[in-house]
Amino acid sequence: MEVKYTENNEDDQILELYKAAKSGSVATLTTLLQNDSLILNKVSLTSFTETPLHISALAGHLDFTITLLKEKPGFASQLDSLNRSPLHLASAEGHEQVVQALLDANPDACLVFDDEGNIPLHLAVIRGHVGVIEKLIRSNPDSIKELVNGDQTVFHLAVRRNKLMALQELQKWVKQADDDQLFVSPDHQGNTILHVASMLKHVQIIKYLISISSIKASINALNAEGFTALDLVKQCPVQDFRSCQVRDILIKAGTEPVAEHDLVVVSNAAELEGSRPPPQLSLISNYWKQKIIFVLRKSDKGIEKCEAGYAVLAYEWDYDYLFFMSCITVTFVASLSVILLIVSGAPLHNKFCTWLLTVAMVVAVMFLSLAFLRSLILVTPWHIYGYILQMIMAEEPVNVNEFRVLARQALPKMYFDFYTGGAEDQYTLKQNEEAFARIIIQPRILRDVSSIDLSTTVLGYNISMPIMIAPTSMHKLANPAGEIATARAASACTTIMVLSTSSTCSLEEVASCCTAIRFFQLYVYKRRDISAKLVQRAEKNGYKAIVLTADSPRLGRREADVKNKLIVPQLKNLEGLLSTTFVSDGGSGLEALAKGTVDASLCWEDIRWLKSITNLPILIKGVLTHEDAIKALEVGVSGIIVSNHGARQLDYSPATISVLEEVVDAVKGKVPVFLDGGVRRGTDIFKAMALGAQAVLVGRPIIYGLAAKGEYGVRRVLEMLKDELELTMALSGCSSLKEITRSHVRTKHDKQLLSML
Repeated sequence: MEVKYTENNEDDQILELYKAAKSGSVATLTTLLQNDSLILNKVSLTSFTETPLHISALAGHLDFTITLLKEKPGFASQLDSLNRSPLHLASAEGHEQVVQALLDANPDACLVFDDEGNIPLHLAVIRGHVGVIEKLIRSNPDSIKELVNGDQTVFHLAVRRNKLMALQELQKWVKQADDDQLFVSPDHQGNTILHVASMLKHVQIIKYLISISSIKASINALNAEGFTALDLVKQCPVQDFRSCQVRDILIKAGTEPVAEHDLVVVSNAAELEGSRPPPQLSLISNYWKQKIIFVLRKSDKGIEKCEAGYAVLAYEWDYDYLFFMSCITVTFVASLSVILLIVSGAPLHNKFCTWLLTVAMVVAVMFLSLAFLRSLILVTPWHIYGYILQMIMAEEPVNVNEFRVLARQALPKMYFDFYTGGAEDQYTLKQNEEAFARIIIQPRILRDVSSIDLSTTVLGYNISMPIMIAPTSMHKLANPAGEIATARAASACTTIMVLSTSSTCSLEEVASCCTAIRFFQLYVYKRRDISAKLVQRAEKNGYKAIVLTADSPRLGRREADVKNKLIVPQLKNLEGLLSTTFVSDGGSGLEALAKGTVDASLCWEDIRWLKSITNLPILIKGVLTHEDAIKALEVGVSGIIVSNHGARQLDYSPATISVLEEVVDAVKGKVPVFLDGGVRRGTDIFKAMALGAQAVLVGRPIIYGLAAKGEYGVRRVLEMLKDELELTMALSGCSSLKEITRSHVRTKHDKQLLSML
């Protein structure tokens, strides 16, 4: 094969070398070496961070790799910009023969960690490449002992990724090394691989694990919080068929919960001085030898102590305790009065005595009933209480707020608090909704509203209503189907879904599940290459716009997440790009993740960088002022979303509806303006459109619907809001969205002007 170059043009030759590596052309490589025997040495003088061997190893070209290693064996130890060797790339892709060739050239590469804290073995386990795993461990058996990101073993990695065959291969080598203790090693949270498999409900892996003697022997091992694997299954947010299946498997295998009840009462502690405390009490060992009576409770904060002299009910539910005790006291006094009247020989035929007896009996019965009802509520499990509420309300919710009640019933406290909570005092969270109530609708009468048209366009895409789905994180915490269910609901309702970077389904999975129009919300990370790759993936998978979140240089202080010690699940979009296993001393894993990854130096000039890497239109999310709206126009965004991040960032920032008109006036119609935050009714949407919004985005209501009824619930929320908006338009005299004008609403500012006049 003849290769032509321009005279002395080394760049052309280097470029041809990389093309040959990509295609695996040994003939081209040979020709290049004949023309310039130093061409491989000149690679280090270029701006490329990857060597041709990286490209060849990634593509799996064995002959090219072998030839390259013969000519330049040093390539086997060179690292790219992410500190990955060619062995990392070949292992991740499962090219067994290429892996063997690289190991022959440089076996030490087995123990090289990349920027994500992974050695080649970890990447092979993530992808489940059993043949590669065997070659890597055979080359360096110590690689099986290396921790992933310094906090979990390779066995934890295999279990988390549900790679059963990879786990079996790893266990085979552990058995050969006769080191069973390695297989039951805990991670940084004290979880064994059985804990992890149980949490994730990997049924086949659990069946395999309990067949191993070392796992069987430690089947009731406790994690750092004092829980067994069975405890974790019972605490799982979604109790589905797999949960029941896992629970049955563990119980049959001999797994036991730490305690059958949430309360552990330890009395007469003086007698226990010489005994060892039970494992679940290890967190309070410094109280063990005190000669007191104390009560322990498990909560989201761990194990807490209620000291002697405090009733459990009074400690846990103080308001309910006071109510219950008040009712019981009144009942006791009234009942005693009845008894005294009867046994005292009082003349019951006397009208006053009869009246007094009747009053005492009525009071006794009434307060006894109240005490009974309150106690019934206290002892009834929350999920049953939720079902009762649902039956009382109606079988089908009739507004968004009723979906919120169902979501609270369906979700564990940690996740419900995550979705519903705001920053610090939550002032802005309340104002986001209450500010809509301060805007009055001024309807027009005697207009033809026999036909109402709610359709509109956003960036040229037709949607059936001016309601879009806002980017919200981690939908799988609300429902196992996650963002896929949300996207399908958006498709069914012919509207736009904005997928969050922090989603639990990948953007590829969401793109392939339906035909919904999709935008992609982007965080800019400290490593810009990660953000660039996300944008490229979005563009490749048919996303129509990039929504840049600009109001989150740091994560707002969400105190509920801190108290609950929120755990961040696997974020599929960042898989293989960025570790999401950050641990915060302060409590919230999400706060630690944001602080460790998000670029706080993001500024207006970076919008131009973003525009340079994509042809997609860019919407900027987080604008709240006239000045920032003008700045957004200057850098060339295609649209503005007036947002305060659901009141989850800066508390005491303005409610979005209160500043919408200010932003609309600033842009003067040059780009569309959208609004999110606090939208709960069709009247809210009408008010936003009257003040200049082209459409609104809803976030929490979508999560409520998803948590309560899955995909159907999301559809119902969208349909409810659409129906309410249609009714509002009809009653206000508007047959289309274009007929909604500023004169249809009166704000607090308008009232002030009128009073001045």
